[in-house]
Amino acid sequence: MTMTLPTNLVERLRVHRQDHLLRFWNELTPTQRDSLVGQLQAVDFEQLARLWQQNSEAVDEESPADRARRARPPRQVIRVPQSEADRRAHQAAYQAGLELLRSGRVGVILVAGGEGSRLGFPHPKGQFPIGPVSNKSLFQMLAEQVVARSREAGAVIPYYIMTSDATHDETVEFFLTHRYFGLNPRHVHFFRQGTMPAVDLTTGRLLLGSKHELVLNPDGHGGILRALDREHILDQMCDAGVDYLYYHQVDNPLARVCDPVFLGYHAQTGSELSTKVVAKLSAAERMGVIVEVDGLTQIIEYSDMPADVSEQVDSQGGLQFWAGNTAIHIFSRDFLTRLRDNRIELPFHRAIKKVPHLDEQGLHVQPANENAVKFERFIFDVLPLTEKSLVYEARREDEFCPLKNKTGDFSQTHVQASLSRLHASWLRAAGVEIASDALVEISPLFAVDPAELAARVDRTQNFDSPLYLSTEPALSRLLNLVIMAGGSGTRFWPESRRAKPKQFLTLAGDRSLIQQAADRCHSWVSSRNMHVVTNAAYVAETLRQLPQLTAAQVIAEPCGRNTAPCIGLAAWQVREADPNAILLITPADHLIRPEQAFRATVERAVQFVTEQPDASVLIGIPPQYPATGYGYIERGAAVAGEGTGAWSVARFREKPDVETAREFLSAGTFLWNSGIFVWRAARILELLAEFQPAIYEGLSRIAERARVNGWAAAIDEGFAQLPSISIDHGVLEPLVSRLTTRSEVFVVSATFDWDDVGSWQALPKALGVDDNENAVLGTSCVVNTKRCVIRTTGDHLVATIGLEDFVVVHTPDATLVAPQGDEAALRQLVKLLEERGFGRYL
Repeated sequence: MTMTLPTNLVERLRVHRQDHLLRFWNELTPTQRDSLVGQLQAVDFEQLARLWQQNSEAVDEESPADRARRARPPRQVIRVPQSEADRRAHQAAYQAGLELLRSGRVGVILVAGGEGSRLGFPHPKGQFPIGPVSNKSLFQMLAEQVVARSREAGAVIPYYIMTSDATHDETVEFFLTHRYFGLNPRHVHFFRQGTMPAVDLTTGRLLLGSKHELVLNPDGHGGILRALDREHILDQMCDAGVDYLYYHQVDNPLARVCDPVFLGYHAQTGSELSTKVVAKLSAAERMGVIVEVDGLTQIIEYSDMPADVSEQVDSQGGLQFWAGNTAIHIFSRDFLTRLRDNRIELPFHRAIKKVPHLDEQGLHVQPANENAVKFERFIFDVLPLTEKSLVYEARREDEFCPLKNKTGDFSQTHVQASLSRLHASWLRAAGVEIASDALVEISPLFAVDPAELAARVDRTQNFDSPLYLSTEPALSRLLNLVIMAGGSGTRFWPESRRAKPKQFLTLAGDRSLIQQAADRCHSWVSSRNMHVVTNAAYVAETLRQLPQLTAAQVIAEPCGRNTAPCIGLAAWQVREADPNAILLITPADHLIRPEQAFRATVERAVQFVTEQPDASVLIGIPPQYPATGYGYIERGAAVAGEGTGAWSVARFREKPDVETAREFLSAGTFLWNSGIFVWRAARILELLAEFQPAIYEGLSRIAERARVNGWAAAIDEGFAQLPSISIDHGVLEPLVSRLTTRSEVFVVSATFDWDDVGSWQALPKALGVDDNENAVLGTSCVVNTKRCVIRTTGDHLVATIGLEDFVVVHTPDATLVAPQGDEAALRQLVKLLEERGFGRYL
């Protein structure tokens, strides 16, 4: 601990007339003294003295106003496309930019050092809720663009987030709490910008924020050069092969992050620093403008532009200095490295502010007027140092509406309205009818631009306001559908046979159950992301019924080993193709309607997994009656408040007896377990490694053999050795019962109609019934017949008299007549047929 002051520090303070900073030394604890000495030793008093002298005395240099009078509009400008030639050039630039992204040569710098104090928000500004419908934070809306662009490109896009001392810890914690918004934490790098002391406006003396702390302020976005050097990030970028840095600030949620067109033009023109601009609304708008002075491109702040210069017009009557700075840039890394190697120091700018501080008595002062000077560096001061730069124009309504004020222009209301108008315009351009005053938000995870939206939006959907479209990349690129189709379906004999079990039967509608399982997802899950796990004997029939799949997408089990090995095998193969993949796992033999409601339920589950990568999410079915044939899920605490239709899972309950099932139904806190799951492929394998190590190790051996012999041979050799256990018993139940401080298993309540079609007596619900509650499919004639299931094929007529609660099924070579509800007897019948040599009927 520092008990005495270093002599050289005392002398430096005396020479620079800053010894007042030690006024409260004797009142400080040893720890506080250490803190104050550390801050004082870090201050460059000579630099502060020079800055103060330059800003308080007349110096022989050109004023910013005089420099502005010599300014000319920039020459190297790419304007908003007007002609067909312009649009072709934009398309070529788009392709060039996309190639840069695909090659992994692009990183993103987010400037996020600002606080939300001007907004009345006591946190980093990036945490401010700005989504017009979702209420997402600025951080999330911008980070999701990086996630979407990375998935689109199929390459890593590192994210470099510059914080300040005031925002750093809270920002890092915010990203950690929100699981990095889907970004890979390994590719997110936080670094702090530097600080500069604030000085008294009239004396130039440093201010104290407390008795042991200076008033320190971020050194401006231009401080990024020193920060990148200090944290060795430029070298890290070089090692990662990052050649281009897309720079933007946290307050503009309309910023088009990693815009391929902008990137393409930057590379095509050989620019070292490119700046995105929008046309100013008026000469008086408070925006810096891009100009040329003595042939060098630079930005002049609005406060330095004399009114008569700002108001100059060109030959068409438009503003001469129209190019407003959006603070969106692209830097070539080599340029930044050259500045570092040449030890280039950007100039400080003077900002006169109201700065709270301690007075001579140690009392806190909240000034009514400007009392202090802050010194800031601006990143755009590097523009004149470039060998070649580019100015690129964007439409203001598309890309610029920063959050600056608590009320009025650039307030929360203004920004949210701008976002809603932009996203509504995308929908209209895609041919979707939507009200003129509709409140609309489109997540970057659904679409990052109008073209992507037009390719994905379901124009038959009901687009009511407020409208929020989300998680499409998870549903179209990241989400993989795994259909479990290994069952034998003996309860549907005589129609189900060994070669064609239940999942391949057409029991309701004109498509088989497995076809319906794929059909209900075809518009929002790519066919290349669909997989079927089935018995090896059923591979040919699977490919016949699902011709959109390749043989590699059908995983053949040589024998049944229950759902844990089945799901683990699918997860392993999918994870190898995409480490970030999310799986929607569903049995092949469910009837689910309508598709839109199923999709909406899955979207909610995917959102959980996107925000909480460790989450395991089940789809629960609200019970309609005291069923004894289903397992139950007992709900725990509601997630994000009541009414969301999502809860943590308190525990699983086995198939109950009738009395217990009635209790579950009466309690209102139980859901049927549908056997439909959503979770990350990587997470499934992590849990198998923890709770079922024998399965995990067996899968690992299969994967190792597959690299040599292929998956089919490796599965044939190793799958039979895996333990047989369900995913519920083997993983989810022990996970729920494990003592933990946070929930990891959640259930989302289904909003769709569901039936697992477990036996013939389930068909009345699926098919509908006549006036006597008979479910009939095929040619029949019935007299005094009630509550029966009658099914026949071809032109064969089935006639019944006086039957009640029976199942009658006719196929070309077998006929079943049985009372409903006796499923055990049907299984016994199938076994008896085998024993008596009637295997040809099985």
